[in-house]
Amino acid sequence: MTPVLFLLSIGCYFVKSYPMFYVGMGISIIALIWIIWFQSKGKKFENNVHEFVWNKSRYNKVEIDIQGIKLEDKKICELKEIDRVFLYKGFFFLITNEKKLLVLKTVGVETEELIKIIKEADILFEKREEPFNIYEYCKK
Repeated sequence: MTPVLFLLSIGCYFVKSYPMFYVGMGISIIALIWIIWFQSKGKKFENNVHEFVWNKSRYNKVEIDIQGIKLEDKKICELKEIDRVFLYKGFFFLITNEKKLLVLKTVGVETEELIKIIKEADILFEKREEPFNIYEYCKK
């Protein structure tokens, strides 16, 4: 896009449309600066966030049973306190009656077991395929 805009700006210069030339060149320079910034800084930040979310954000021991949820042998909440649960790409978003949000990442068999426990406890459960705004559900 930036090279095309640059060439169009040069064309505007040759047809003596100087205001459009300046606007096109300005936008081209801003786009070029943004591309350079993203390749040097933004991409590293994006990779760090991706690495954290998919690889490092995990407790060693998470127990979920009929009584409740425990992380590292510390009870976080009981199942009767959970109002609703959303599943999105392996992440469970649990909203409590007090409007607290718990996020759990699961893989494979863990996902099926957790869904079974949630359904047995009669908790509202929704599987989402597209991104959604979890804040809307927290403030209800």
